[in-house]
Amino acid sequence: MSKIQGEDLELAIKNIYARKTLKNYKYGKDGKGVETVDLQVKLRGYGPKDVRFSGSVKLQYDTRKSVKVCVLGNKKDFDEAVSKKFEALSVEEMEKKFKSKDKKLKTKEVKKLCNKYTGFVASGSLITKIPRILGPGLSKAGKFPAVIEQGDTIEEKIAEISKTVKFQFKKEVCIGTAVGHLDLKPEQLKINVTTTINFLVSLLKKNWQNIATITIKSNQGRPQQIFPSGGVEAQDETALARRKAQEKKKSKTKKEGEPKQKAEKKDEKKEEKKEEKKEEKKVEKKTEAPKETKKPEGKKQQPKKEKK
Repeated sequence: MSKIQGEDLELAIKNIYARKTLKNYKYGKDGKGVETVDLQVKLRGYGPKDVRFSGSVKLQYDTRKSVKVCVLGNKKDFDEAVSKKFEALSVEEMEKKFKSKDKKLKTKEVKKLCNKYTGFVASGSLITKIPRILGPGLSKAGKFPAVIEQGDTIEEKIAEISKTVKFQFKKEVCIGTAVGHLDLKPEQLKINVTTTINFLVSLLKKNWQNIATITIKSNQGRPQQIFPSGGVEAQDETALARRKAQEKKKSKTKKEGEPKQKAEKKDEKKEEKKEEKKEEKKVEKKTEAPKETKKPEGKKQQPKKEKK
C-alpha cells in the first residue's frame, strides 16, 4: 500500500514539467538535450551492520532518453554489434586491456569502463568468464551485464536496460536512480515513479518505516519532496521566471565582486610581506653582537721643559 498522496505526486510532476514552458529553456550543449528525472530516497533504521539488499525491476517506460551500452561478446555477437554500430569489446580485447597484474591499475581501468557506459550486455557463454577477466568491478557498480540468450537480439536487450531500475544497498543511507525523462508524458512518468517506489519498499526489512524522505528531481530543476506529504509547493511560470532572474543577479554580483576581492587579497599580501620584513630586521638587530666600546686613551704627558 503506497503512502504517497496522489495530489503531492501530481503537483511535483507538474512543477518539474513547468520549467519546459519557459521561453529561454535550454538543456545540453546544443540546447536540445532532454533532462532525466531522478528518484532520491533517504533510508532510516539502516546501518553498516545491516544485511545488504539488491534488486532490479523492469519499468513500463524508458528511464533515459538515450542509453550508452557496451556489448561484451563472443565472436558472433561482437561481429553483429559492430555491424549494427554498437560499441563492443571482444574477449581478446578485454584480456589485453585488463591484463595487468597490479590490482589497483586493473580496478581503475574497470571503473573507467563502468563510468563510460550506462549498462552492459554479454553473451551467455561469457558470463562465467567476465568476473575472471574484469574482476568484481561491474557487480560492485551495479552494472553486471544482462545475458544475451538464444533467440534474443541485442536491440531487445538494450531496450530492456533502458527500462530497468537497479537498487543496491551497501553502506550509504541515500539511494538514487533515474526513473524517467521529460519527453515522457506526465502520466507515464507517474507510473514509473510509483512502480519504482513500491518495488524499493518491498526490498526493505520494515517497508515504509525504513523510509525517511522521497524526492524527485530533474537535472536542472529543484527537488520536489513527495514523502512525507506537504513538502511540495505549487510553482507557476511567474515564480519560475522570478527565481531564474534572481539566480542571474547572484551570478553577476559574484562575477563583479571577483576582481575586487583579488585586488584586496593582493594588497593584504603586500602588507603582510612588509610586516614580515620589518619583523626580520628587528630580529637581526637583536641578534647582532654589541660593538666593543673603545676606552678613551689618556693624554700623553709632554716632557717638561727645563728652566734655564
